[in-house]
Amino acid sequence: MQSLKWWHVAFIGVPLLLIPATWLSAQLDVTDWLISCAALVLVSISWLAFGWRSFMSRRVAIAFQLLLLVLLAVAVAHSPNAATLQAVLFPLVWTLAPSLPRAIWANIAVALATATGFYFAYDQNPDSFFVILMIAVLSFGMSMAIGFWIGSITDRADEVSRLLAELTEAQEEIAAMNRDAGVSSERERMARELHDTIAQSLTAIVMVTQRAKVDAASGDTAGLLERLDILEDSARHALVETRTLVAAGAPIEVHGGIVPALGRLAERFERESGVRVQVRADALPPLSRDREVVLLRCAQESLANVRKHAEARTVRMLVEDKAGDVWLTVVDDGHGFVERAAGGFGIDGMRDRLSLVNGSLDVSSSSDGTRIVARIPAGAQ
Repeated sequence: MQSLKWWHVAFIGVPLLLIPATWLSAQLDVTDWLISCAALVLVSISWLAFGWRSFMSRRVAIAFQLLLLVLLAVAVAHSPNAATLQAVLFPLVWTLAPSLPRAIWANIAVALATATGFYFAYDQNPDSFFVILMIAVLSFGMSMAIGFWIGSITDRADEVSRLLAELTEAQEEIAAMNRDAGVSSERERMARELHDTIAQSLTAIVMVTQRAKVDAASGDTAGLLERLDILEDSARHALVETRTLVAAGAPIEVHGGIVPALGRLAERFERESGVRVQVRADALPPLSRDREVVLLRCAQESLANVRKHAEARTVRMLVEDKAGDVWLTVVDDGHGFVERAAGGFGIDGMRDRLSLVNGSLDVSSSSDGTRIVARIPAGAQ
């Protein structure tokens, strides 16, 4: 139900203000003024008694409007200035009408009631009929114009509300899609993390275990013990990586910067595989943690490919600053690039990682070895 505050003001204030206004009418008979005042007072009383319930009951609304039409005609018949009451009745019938046709008929009824009051106020003089008709038509026309104007505003407001609801729904759908995309992105990130860390460590463990079997079969106790030490170290490293991924859900920290991290990676790779790794680094501009992690993961994946496919004897890793970009170059002397198994994450994973920091990847291979170049923009952001 709509607020009745301003309707109370209208149905109490306007009739009471019209009482002195009608008294100021020229040549107004006291009896006519009293009758007009009585009609105006009855408007306020009927509103307070039951008229305000018109917004809750259709039957009350019809009865109240019929009473108002009678009181309007009586008040105007004894004091033409009381016709100002139309300013309250026209908005009321527009508000209470359940449909446009009924609103039009209600407006016609108010105009006719006013015209009837004028007709009796002018002693039923036929000469005043044209003036009365013009007043009724003008009042009706103004009411219809204002009603349609307000109706158009209401329609636009309803349309805006509908569009706002659709926009809200679309925003909710976009938010849901973003959440789904975030979940998918996080799954892809975790897949890359597992591939670049745990999977590589397990691959190293498998290969060292195979070599340990050879040492055990040949009776090389010293070699076997060395392999077992490597296995223990690799398993501990994989355990640390696993705990880090589970606990933090984020890439492993690059302690001390990218150059020391690459040195540690090369040292561990030499111990596990027996392949010699040379690391050389130029003075580098400041790098953000994300960029350092990307470079480290690219180096890990490059060495993993060397371990699995290249059968190389040496690997050279070079990190340098070129025109504001940081280049990581990994070159091996193996037998060349081998096509990855379907569904692999290696090269594609490196490209995906680099794309996240606006980087790029170049891979070239021949019978003399493979060259992988990862480039990322420098910067701390």
